[in-house]
Amino acid sequence: MENNTIIIGILDDDTSKITNIKGRLKHKYKTEEFNDNEKIFAFKQIESYKNYTIKIISLTLDEHTDANSIVAEVKQNNIDCLIIDYKLNSFVSTYLNNGVELSKQILQLLNDFPLLILTSYEEELNQKEIFEPFMIVDYIAFTHSKSYSLMITNKLIDAVIFYNKNQISLEEKLKTLMAIPYEKRNADIDSQILEIDSKLEHRICGESAIPKKLKEDLNENKFEDLLNKLDTIIRKYENDNGK
Repeated sequence: MENNTIIIGILDDDTSKITNIKGRLKHKYKTEEFNDNEKIFAFKQIESYKNYTIKIISLTLDEHTDANSIVAEVKQNNIDCLIIDYKLNSFVSTYLNNGVELSKQILQLLNDFPLLILTSYEEELNQKEIFEPFMIVDYIAFTHSKSYSLMITNKLIDAVIFYNKNQISLEEKLKTLMAIPYEKRNADIDSQILEIDSKLEHRICGESAIPKKLKEDLNENKFEDLLNKLDTIIRKYENDNGK
């Protein structure tokens, strides 16, 4: 997120739905658009996020699309949030025609990344899938109810803000702990460093993360060397993906 611009990546096989979603997300709501019962709620929502701009990017969906390719697009385009359709009916790779399964794989690579599942089959999804309810968006309500779409848009912005604040908080905490002279560290401090470093690494790319157990099993005298190796892995991943 740069200059209060939220970049959203959408993965859907229906171009008309993408157009409708774009229209709702980018719409600049005004209080007078809502009825009397909705105006107080709408006013608060509009005022809270009136300085934010939404930018939409349609993600590539073809026979080569998978979690890794989507993560690469996220990093290449500095995407802040993903919206993925539940049923990718024309998706060539039929083993991933379910947006929930694909989303789970993405979140293994980008832990805690803001991600919403879009569906017109909410009842079916809730019956068949184990997924966080707050991540589910009803497409019909989103495109036909201004109050619902405003609420979802603002929740999405909230999720991006929280994710970025949490990232900064983790980085600052790790920096503070790492500044403590090695001879003054104790087991608790080292454990905190390992835990935070692991969280940050998994947020960058969980696939190449070194398991926490392996880090803990290494000789503590090589702790600094281990963190340097982790940083090398992270930098290599970022360079390979053009960041």
